[in-house]
Amino acid sequence: MSSLLSKAAKELPSIIFKNTTQRTRQSSSFQSVGIAGLGLMGHGICQVAASSNLHSSVIAFEAEQQFLDKGKERIESSVSKLVGRGKLEQDDADKILSSITYTTNPNDLADTDFIVEAVIENMDLKKDLYSSLGSVCKPETIFASNTVRICQAFFLIIRRSVKVHS
Repeated sequence: MSSLLSKAAKELPSIIFKNTTQRTRQSSSFQSVGIAGLGLMGHGICQVAASSNLHSSVIAFEAEQQFLDKGKERIESSVSKLVGRGKLEQDDADKILSSITYTTNPNDLADTDFIVEAVIENMDLKKDLYSSLGSVCKPETIFASNTVRICQAFFLIIRRSVKVHS
């Protein structure tokens, strides 16, 4: 498991910081990526994952429809601004937006290879999310979180091994 986490850590920068103007598909061991939480950080992470053209599937998850709709609006607005500024062609924008699957059903994340948790800093919410995802996701799913301090505690909840680098 440790080597799998090391591999994920090495790939993470290329996943997150991939130049969005480059459209050539590169090899990625994360065919399916999930983003749990589409707030201020999560919607951007979702947009970059979809823009990278590295993944066959990008799944955006929020537990409540109103937050899912707001996250989708943020992504659409951000992509629209890139088109308006001439940084992105409309065809590419359409591909990015159509590559994201939006859902309120945690079961839709069951087959993802990599999940980024980006929900608000509410411990009960995070605990419920990790418990839910831990019970539906395949054993080899890799989880990443914006909340490093509590990360290890949540991985104990979902009974996964964890290695945190600071």
